[in-house]
Parts: sequence; C-alpha cells; structure tokens
Amino acid sequence: MDSDSSDDDTDPLNMNTYLHPNNPYVKPYIHNSIIIYDGIPVISNNDTIIIPKQYLYLAIKIEEQSCYIRLCIIFDLMINIIYCYILYGVIYVIINSIVVIITLCNTYTYSKNGMRIYFYYQLLIFMLKCTLILYMIYLSHNNTFYNTLYINTSTHTFFIITGQCFITIIQIPFLIYLHKYYKLIPNIICLPNSIIL
Repeated sequence: MDSDSSDDDTDPLNMNTYLHPNNPYVKPYIHNSIIIYDGIPVISNNDTIIIPKQYLYLAIKIEEQSCYIRLCIIFDLMINIIYCYILYGVIYVIINSIVVIITLCNTYTYSKNGMRIYFYYQLLIFMLKCTLILYMIYLSHNNTFYNTLYINTSTHTFFIITGQCFITIIQIPFLIYLHKYYKLIPNIICLPNSIIL
C-alpha cells in the first residue's frame, strides 16, 4: 500500500526550525566554513544553515527557555512595584528596573556572565527580603511596626507580613528556574574550521 508521505516528512527534525542568530548553538555555524555531514537544516536570520543534530535539541531548548525567562523577569519586576509606598522602595524599583532592562538584553545575546550576575543579584534580593520579613516580625512583637515602617495603621500587621512572605516565596521557583537557564547556556562553543562528522 503506497502512501504519499514518507518517514522524512513526519520527522520533527526535518520541519522548518527558526532559530535566533545569536543562539550560542547556532552562531558558530552562521559564517563558518565547516562541512557538516550529519546535520539538520534550520533557518536563522532568513538564511538556511546546517547545524549538527546534537546541537539542534539544545538550540531549540534554549530558545524556548529564553522566552520563558523573559516573562519571569518582567513578572518579577511587576511584583516588586508594590514596594513604591516609601522613598526607599521607589529607589529600589528604579534600580531593579535598570537591572531588568540589562538582563533582558542579556537574554537576547545569551550572555552567561550577565545571567550569572543577575542570578547573584536575585539571590541577594531574596536574602534581603527574608531579612525584611524577620525585621517586620521583630517590629511587630515590639509594637513599633507602624511607626518604624511608616505604614498606615488601618492595615493589620498580619496581612503585611503575610504579603511579604508571599512575595518572598514566589522568588524561590524563579531562582531555581533562573539557575536552570544559566546552566543551559554554554560557556563558549569553539569549533575548528574543519569537518564535523
């Protein structure tokens, strides 16, 4: 029984795959004179290039992860806007916005060093938020919570501390995902000007 479709048509690696030219698994093959015998054609920057099969999965994975990490970074920025109720919070949000813009640029260039710095920055922010929770609990027990933090007395301390705990706990999966993304970015892929079999 003859069929119009062959195995090559159903192979997911033979479908058109569009990858960003700055993708670290694609970039070495864009303007290089490497002959690849066991490669897959992909489309990058409207050009068809051939990359080895072992890098295709990693290239597609890092493309998807980059999209998700950008969304997480923007979501984290929006959550931190609630700190704008005092002057120090406004300064924090402005500094955090600058760091987020730089980090978003690093996700487009796939900079491993930039993502390492951002990971350490987020780790520092996480520790500061944990310290803030402990400080709020301490102030609550000493009945100096509202005077010290300049918060409206109509809001109960339980809700403020619970909200701060929620904001801090949300950051844990973000840190884990950020570390996973950081490990996915290669250090440097050096390829010789030769044949890859």
